[in-house]
Parts: sequence; C-alpha cells; structure tokens
Amino acid sequence: KSRRDATKLVNIIRPDILFLELDSDRAREIHMKVPKSEFFAARCAARQLGIDVVYGDLDYQVNMAMQESHMQELLELYPFMNVRKYERTSR
Repeated sequence: KSRRDATKLVNIIRPDILFLELDSDRAREIHMKVPKSEFFAARCAARQLGIDVVYGDLDYQVNMAMQESHMQELLELYPFMNVRKYERTSR
C-alpha cells in the first residue's frame, strides 16, 4: 500500500524536484531496481514524469552513532529510565 501511495502522491503533486531522504548506500540499492520500498516506487514515478530526483541523508553509521550518543546522555540524566510495557485492561 505504501508503494501505491507514494506513486499516487508523485503523480498528483508533480513536484519540480523529488527529494528522497536516503543516504548514498540506500540510494544505491534503489538504483539496483529492487522494487521493495516506497522510495523505489516514488523514484520510478518521478522518472516517468521527467522529475529530477535528489537524495540526501546522513550516512547510516553516522546516524546510528548520533542516536547511541543521545541515548547515553539520556541514561546519564535519568539512570533509572527503562522501557515499560503498559497493558490495557479491559472491563
């Protein structure tokens, strides 16, 4: 459904440029024509309409390092912070 939605959106909006939030590695995967994501579908729709596609995002490794650093900061501020499960009780 998300692939269909991405294609429909590009066809309806017809932007001058389509920006996809992908790092260079993930963009390369899309160029290998593996139709498994909404990014691939949006790229194909844009190309069919002659719309330029621009890729941009932090490298995956950099992104993960930043997230890990942020989590460490949070754990230092809130040492007892943990993930809790909340169960909904039915009556």
